Amino acid sequence: MRIIYLEDDLIDQRLFKRACRDIENLEVTYYASCMGLKEEYLNSYDGIVIDQYLQDCSIKQFADKQISIPMAVLSASEKLIAEHPSNLGIWQKPVKEQIVREILNKMNSLKTQKVSTISMAYIDDLTQGNESEKKELLQSIYQSIEDNNAMLQKANSLSSEDLQQNLHKQKSKVGIFYLEELHHEIDQAENKLKDGLAKETVLDAVSQIVKETEKVLTDLKKHI
Repeated sequence: MRIIYLEDDLIDQRLFKRACRDIENLEVTYYASCMGLKEEYLNSYDGIVIDQYLQDCSIKQFADKQISIPMAVLSASEKLIAEHPSNLGIWQKPVKEQIVREILNKMNSLKTQKVSTISMAYIDDLTQGNESEKKELLQSIYQSIEDNNAMLQKANSLSSEDLQQNLHKQKSKVGIFYLEELHHEIDQAENKLKDGLAKETVLDAVSQIVKETEKVLTDLKKHI
């Protein structure tokens, strides 16, 4: 299970790490702020645990984000100051392993299947009902995804650097449509190359990414 923990207090981050140390198959990414974290990136995780009183990003601001995964709130207060459709509730600090396990169990029980079809929510919000602008934008995005996919089909002949760059470009386009699973697959392949692993270690994954992206193009074409 992959979750994000948003907490600006380093001691609380350390306490959370200790609470998680005996929990198997759990990957936690830590951030001190939600500023700059895009919805498509956040939604690529299985859940979010957030401190209710972040210094430079209040939970009220965070609640405006289009989050489609379970979100648990930690606080010394007993009152939840901002509701959100993805809120599971509020848990009291200091955090303990029992609390973390309770949150994870609730996330697992309420977690819906990740979206596998494209979402137009971001595009609709961006174009504000202007159909001609929407169509033109979607055509441009379609062409970009198609071009990137054509390059990824040549992964064997690309350098590791070029392959990484193309994966990064494709990831940003996939994120527009909130395709969490595909976004995560691309992110994993890109990160392996960033970490210096040989290109051969990601070729199978890239082939699968290409196949899944072809399905995205088919779905996207229906909206153009």
